[in-house]
Amino acid sequence: MDPELGFQNYWFESGGTPSLLMNFIKMRENFSLREYAKQKFSTTVHQLKAKYEIQGIPPEILFTQAGYLTLQRQSQTRAELVFPNTEVAESLLQLALTIEGMSISDTTYDDCDLLVEYIDRRNLDKIIDVFNRILVDCSSSKSVIFSDELSVRDLIFAAIPSMRNLLKNKERANALGISDLELTTKRTHMVIEFTRTYPPKSHGEERRDAEKSLNQGIAQMMSRKYAMKFPDLPLYRVVMVIGTCERQILPEFCREVSEE
Repeated sequence: MDPELGFQNYWFESGGTPSLLMNFIKMRENFSLREYAKQKFSTTVHQLKAKYEIQGIPPEILFTQAGYLTLQRQSQTRAELVFPNTEVAESLLQLALTIEGMSISDTTYDDCDLLVEYIDRRNLDKIIDVFNRILVDCSSSKSVIFSDELSVRDLIFAAIPSMRNLLKNKERANALGISDLELTTKRTHMVIEFTRTYPPKSHGEERRDAEKSLNQGIAQMMSRKYAMKFPDLPLYRVVMVIGTCERQILPEFCREVSEE
């Protein structure tokens, strides 16, 4: 491993697949684990300490007991629960993919092995191709993730396997904003801003919307000082536009953003 890049996520892998959580989620109709992972939770101290049968336990209580949620703040009567770190949030997204029966193919997995090389070479076309393969493997025709760029980001983030020499982070905050996705090798630090088109009336309209979304993403990237954690690594900043109708990242509307 490379400790200068940080530690890889072994929280989910070392704990195995939590069958109790999987069975509980399958029992709940219209329960979206991906949407659940975006929330913060408030409950009563009484609920937090109470005993439940599995059929009647509130999801946030079960997730707390399973170690996914932790206590952030507590008064005499209320308790606020949060996901404690990026590793746990990633593990929850991996669990969602497992429950939905979705995983990247062997071919895509082999392509992911080359991500470090693609990032170091700044080969944007190849990086986009890997991301789009992930989206094909891990989404369906009924998936609603393409109506939300952060859901697409979360899927890509969770599906990229833990790899030597590649550190992944999402929503890294600084004083000016929060980055969408950051991928760090020993030689390059890559920051990605995702944006999307809105449901268009025609193919041509989506193309016009994509150009607008790209320009907005570039303006946002340039106005915020992302990637301050790795000042000694070359910074590779990219904006990627997601086509809501085409259900993929649109290569012709993705750009590297220069320092200028």
